[in-house]
Amino acid sequence: MGRKFGTFGPWLARCGRLARSRPCLFRPRPQLIAFDAADPPWPNQPYFDHVETQLAAILARCGAADAIGAQLYAVQRANLHLFGYGAKSLMLNMIETAIQLTDGAVTGREIP
Repeated sequence: MGRKFGTFGPWLARCGRLARSRPCLFRPRPQLIAFDAADPPWPNQPYFDHVETQLAAILARCGAADAIGAQLYAVQRANLHLFGYGAKSLMLNMIETAIQLTDGAVTGREIP
C-alpha cells in the first residue's frame, strides 16, 4: 500500500491529466435545474376556477366576488416567488386571502 491513493492512484492521475487536457469533460455539477411547467396546469384550470368560486361564496360577507377574486390574485402575485403555482399554492393563498379579508376572524370551519 505504498501508493498515495491506494488502488485508485493510477486512475486519479489519469483523470487529472484528462481534466487538464479536456476541461469541457469535467465541468462542475449544475447548481440549479429548472423545469418549464406552464402547460400541464391548463387541463386543471376549471378545478381552480371552481375552488375560487367556492371561496367567494364562503367570503361573501366580506364583499363582492370580483373584489375577493382581485384580493386573491394580489396575494397570489405577492407569494408566487414563495409558493409557485399549483393546488397547494392556491390553498395557502386562499387561506391568506381569507385571513386578510376578515381581519383574522375567519374560523377553521370556513377555511376549505
